[in-house]
Amino acid sequence: MTKKTISRSICIFLLISLLGSFTFSIALAEMPKERLSQPLEGIILFDDDFQGILSDEWNVTAAWYVKKVGDMHTFNADSAGGAWVPNGVSWSNYVYQAKARLDAGSLLFGFRLSKQGRYFVRLDEFGLYLIKEAPAKNYTALVQTGPVSLGEWHELEMRSHDGHIQVYVNQELWIDYQDASPLIGGTISVTSQDGSQVAIDDVLVATTGPLPEGVAQAPPPLDVAPEIEVTADQENESAADQLGGQPQGGSGLPDLVVLEATFDPDPIISGQIFTASFTIRNQGDAASGAFTLLWKFHEATGAGVCSWDYDSLAPGETVWGGCQKLTNAQPGQSPTTLTIDFEEEIAESNENNNALMPTLYVVTTTQESPSEAEPSLLPDLAVDDIDSFGGTVNCSISNQGRGGAPAGVRVALFIDGVRFEWKELENPIGAGESAYMRFDKFINADVEARCLVDGPARITEMNEDNNELTKMVAP
Repeated sequence: MTKKTISRSICIFLLISLLGSFTFSIALAEMPKERLSQPLEGIILFDDDFQGILSDEWNVTAAWYVKKVGDMHTFNADSAGGAWVPNGVSWSNYVYQAKARLDAGSLLFGFRLSKQGRYFVRLDEFGLYLIKEAPAKNYTALVQTGPVSLGEWHELEMRSHDGHIQVYVNQELWIDYQDASPLIGGTISVTSQDGSQVAIDDVLVATTGPLPEGVAQAPPPLDVAPEIEVTADQENESAADQLGGQPQGGSGLPDLVVLEATFDPDPIISGQIFTASFTIRNQGDAASGAFTLLWKFHEATGAGVCSWDYDSLAPGETVWGGCQKLTNAQPGQSPTTLTIDFEEEIAESNENNNALMPTLYVVTTTQESPSEAEPSLLPDLAVDDIDSFGGTVNCSISNQGRGGAPAGVRVALFIDGVRFEWKELENPIGAGESAYMRFDKFINADVEARCLVDGPARITEMNEDNNELTKMVAP
């Protein structure tokens, strides 16, 4: 494979916090059913299946949270952020296993992460890449293959022994690479970039001996691959500082985050009392001082707000709480907003991880999940047409169902098979209503345009097969 040196780094401002368990979310309906089927023979160094609240062995900078769907828990991110395992500083020759799902954006698995650099496997819609960062913020794409399929779970395994690195996908060898100047030791990480919809599960790290030679069977790289964008991310910089022998003591500030947010029952039954519960933690280095936690429900539910006042949380302290509410809302979905330090009284090491917007699902009977609700209660988003006018390409969207669709539904535009941009609908779309999404894309020749609504499948619909439309569009 050709070696390509990437000199630039891209700083991403981490936008969303470590969020809680979305027991109400169905974005990843096809859940992993069991542990990875390929056993490891070495000593297990780390093992997390995310069953429950997030293990305190992870250090999360932003965006990553434990999501619950039925009895299954996964580790998810909907925006830019990262997580790493500080206790892995002494790890050297090991195997890093995980299940992974990529719905949009990119997903990076880092290994041998230290102040000297790291390796990582990047997944996006254009390919799978083995990339080396050494020295810090200097990136080399070592190997590139074709992409994994979007919207499906895959088994990933990153094996590294001295300079020998192998990457398996679904138990097939995709990459077999020898690094003449290897990074010797360091921990693991996971990173998402802006605009991503990703999830992982069943993380397992175990020691390994020398790796057998193999013949890679990966799909070939795409004919036209984009420039690889690599993140000089907060996760990596934070890990490098702490693992590289910097003075201890951290920022000296608190950092309040939401670990879990649940509804019981889920979905909510109209006319019956439900419980909204949360788990929060101070993952910073100092006591928080007094703050207010506020959970605001959409006015359409009539549920109002819940609020809690705390005197202080000590570093590492975790607390649980909740409130009971009643709604007589019509069947459908509506956003809620859970904000920690609502009055912004506290100076924190990370001010971008204080808000969470879980979705409330309401039904009229005791279905087990929103997907089992009567079809008449669900929305049905469809792309009706695509046109162009005055330097824009426009997607016409309608709700053909009988339930409302919430604000924040994602609409993506693809031009000639490559994603141009995605946006979120600013307002809910009621049954029978329409919306018009404009993209600033000037075209001077006929192009193939594809509009996709709710690509990550965040909401349950009567018909999941009419969410996209492809057609030729003239200037």
